[in-house]
Amino acid sequence: MKNVKKLHNNWNLNLINVIKLSYCSKIEYIYLQIVKKNLIILKILKKYNFINNFKFISDKIIIIYFLYRNTKKIWLNLKLMYKSSHYFYLDTYTLRRFYKYELKRLFFLLTDRGIIDHHLALKKNIGGKLYFILY
Repeated sequence: MKNVKKLHNNWNLNLINVIKLSYCSKIEYIYLQIVKKNLIILKILKKYNFINNFKFISDKIIIIYFLYRNTKKIWLNLKLMYKSSHYFYLDTYTLRRFYKYELKRLFFLLTDRGIIDHHLALKKNIGGKLYFILY
């Protein structure tokens, strides 16, 4: 498997950047060497139909299939918002305001319960650091 992309130290940021670049260049699938913590992000992306599927080939190698409709991209942009020097903390009041005006966007939050989307954060009534936005 020569096409396996390896993720380095900061595994979450690398996963998001690899997915973003692969999707923008209209690749059908990619092989990744993955950490199991990334499965949370992939499950949320699959739940909201932003990726088609993902499968384990071995313990550390996974294949991610991207989803297109009529050869057009489903989502336009993935904006990474989290930096170690500067981050946005969203409480439940701010999340409700974002949800009211930004219906087509999906917010991912870093909370004490892990990485969750804003729908689940509103159900559990918790806030967190804004990690990335998918729209």
